[in-house]
Amino acid sequence: ELKAIDEKLVALGQSFGENIVKDVRHISLDSSKQLAGLPADYVAAHKPGKDGKIRITTDYPDYVPFMSYANDGDLRKALYVEQRSRGGMDNELILRQILELRFKKANMLGYANWADYITEDKMMKSGKNAEEFIERIYQISRKRGERDYAELLERKRKDVAAAKGVGDWEKTYYE
Repeated sequence: ELKAIDEKLVALGQSFGENIVKDVRHISLDSSKQLAGLPADYVAAHKPGKDGKIRITTDYPDYVPFMSYANDGDLRKALYVEQRSRGGMDNELILRQILELRFKKANMLGYANWADYITEDKMMKSGKNAEEFIERIYQISRKRGERDYAELLERKRKDVAAAKGVGDWEKTYYE
């Protein structure tokens, strides 16, 4: 039964990754003016299609430069949402199955949960130790993270004076 669980976990993991890779999404731009901030070679490579729209995909060669340089924050957010949605409901179902199988395997082997099972032969030795380690690292790095975030917010306020926060889709741009 453990072998069957391991085989199923491998298959599910592969399906999860494949779902993300094959789920290429895009946003459509109405004008090359919406590519402001991007390098000339990027703009040249993204001409309008027959429908007059410019297609920006979630594939790496499109996504990373767009998130780094596109001036339009709404478009960066739209592309970010498409990128983070890849795999969709299929992967939500797969993830649920993976979690259930991991829990079952850990229990079969005498562990309370997957974290205890997966860390037992590592330096951590238990899920609780891993949790405490993560909490320690968080406490150590929190102030520096807050300073870094404040720098990003300060930079954003040069563009949007009343900005109250920096969204995940904005961090690469403001970095």
